[in-house]
Order: sequence, then structure tokens, then C-alpha cells
Amino acid sequence: MKNLFAILIFSISLVSCNSTQTENNMDPPTSGFYVNDSTVTYQIGSNKAIETWQKYLHYHNKGNLDSIIEMDSESIQIYTPDGKLVSGKEEHREQLDAWFTFGNPKFWTIWATSIKNPGEEGDWVITSCVQRTKFLDPESGDSTIQNVAIMANILVEGNRIHEFYVHQRELTNN
Repeated sequence: MKNLFAILIFSISLVSCNSTQTENNMDPPTSGFYVNDSTVTYQIGSNKAIETWQKYLHYHNKGNLDSIIEMDSESIQIYTPDGKLVSGKEEHREQLDAWFTFGNPKFWTIWATSIKNPGEEGDWVITSCVQRTKFLDPESGDSTIQNVAIMANILVEGNRIHEFYVHQRELTNN
């Protein structure tokens, strides 16, 4: 009877170990879809991608143009809220230089998450933030404040920003 009991316990342990091992080797769950490719589903991405985006915004808040451009990929693509495309590091530098000359943008992240298409490189950061920009009128010396709510989708590969889409809505100034 003792032997039978020992064999039963051993068998249960063996089955339990195998089922745990099988569960751990399963692909992570996926969710969602991409309208242009029905085979695409997404899984949770990395916090490292979120940290990279937060660092990028920190450099914007400091007005550190060189550090921002250093984090850009060579072929960065930025789709702005007004439908324009900023393409490449040099065009991005020009756009930021003009913005920093007459405005002082500051960003506060409200939330962020990261998703990944298992078949592609990089992670997509999806975030919501508030941007407050103090614009200076060079002729009068007066300044105005613009507050906007932003949703952005950002492709991060390694420590580089490869592309992002910005959607915004102006908020009341209070």
C-alpha cells in the first residue's frame, strides 16, 4: 500500500511539473487586430519602450535639441496633428528649433502602455499626455498659453524613436 501511495504521489508530481512546463512555454496571449493585415494581433510590449519615450519627452521639456535628435532614428517619420509629415532627423531638428525658439513646450504623461506585434521589431508605445506651450510673440513680447490633450502612437526600437503619430485636442486655458 505504501508503494502504491508513493507511486501515486510521484505520478501526480510528474504530471504537475509537465503541465507547468507546458504552460510556461506557451506563447504569450495576444489581442487586437490591424485593419491592413488580419494576421496581426498584439501582445504586451516592454516597459523599456515606455521609459525610452519618457526620456524623449524629458529632453523636450528641457529643450535639449541635441539629445532629442540623438534618440531619433535616421529615417524618423513624424505624423503631426495637422496632417503634415516630418521626415528624417534634419527636418525634425528644423521643426523643433522653430518650436523651441517661439514656444516653451512642456509635457505631462497621464498614462502609457506598450504593445508589440510578435512578427515585427520594436514596440509601440500608446500614450496620453497634456502639453502646455507658452508661445512668445516676437513683435509684441506678449505670450499666450496653449494647453492640448495628446494621444500618441510611437514606434520604439532599442533606444531610438522610429516613427510617431500625434493626435491632439485643444483644452480650455484655466
